[in-house]
Amino acid sequence: VDWIVVDGSNVMYWQGDPPQLQVVGDVIDRLRARGLRPVVWFDANVGYRLSDSYMGSEALAARLKLPVAQVFVAPRGTPADPLLLDGAATLGARIVSNDRYRDWVGQ
Repeated sequence: VDWIVVDGSNVMYWQGDPPQLQVVGDVIDRLRARGLRPVVWFDANVGYRLSDSYMGSEALAARLKLPVAQVFVAPRGTPADPLLLDGAATLGARIVSNDRYRDWVGQ
């Protein structure tokens, strides 16, 4: 399986502010068309950024048309970046993001 990790909290801003989940969906569609299997990570506040209420993996997976096992929301108070980076390393996967993860270089 060719996994690819998507930084959903970063990608949802690619069309500017306000963030749009549809941008993440469009990226996922393009990745799948290339035979890749996306895993998407979000910060805990993603729901408040998109809809003023908490959104968990189940709700996001349904909106993105992905299995819930491929969508992750970091626990409250925990940044998604180190979890995303660890997940990508475990899968041997590339990451789709504009973030350079400079805060996490040492890890």
